[in-house]
Amino acid sequence: VMVDADQPLESSAFAALSLGLVYCGSCNTEVAETIVEVLMVRGTDDTLIRFLCLGLGLLYIGRSDKAEATLEALKVLENKSLQRYCSLTVETCAYVGTGNVLKIQSLLHTCAEHLENDNAHQAVAVLGIALISMGEDIGGEMALRSLDHLLQYGEVNIRR
Repeated sequence: VMVDADQPLESSAFAALSLGLVYCGSCNTEVAETIVEVLMVRGTDDTLIRFLCLGLGLLYIGRSDKAEATLEALKVLENKSLQRYCSLTVETCAYVGTGNVLKIQSLLHTCAEHLENDNAHQAVAVLGIALISMGEDIGGEMALRSLDHLLQYGEVNIRR
């Protein structure tokens, strides 16, 4: 269903999300390759494409050491906005609960960019800060203060 170009995008998107939920944290390469293939073929700016990215990210939840090959494969996407969104989604899911300060710092840097358009990836960065820092108490407090500053001084798309 997901690879069939005759099917509507909704079918492919929800099939990818379902596969991500079924194979959550398994790093299943067959499913990952299929989702990346669909992203290459149907890589538009449609909001349903985000479900494909989330399905791909769910495959690597908590498996930061295994996501590098998929992140490299995503670099071939022609749509740079989609590439940033999908890469950040996979990276965020891979580091969920680890408390990795360098990743949180990288996501804060992404949030600090002042963009008028092509800013959907910043929403993923904000969620990623919370998801990565929830693994430890000190990191959670640090993220809470950072998110408070983002709510006060950040761009509109970040505050949403």
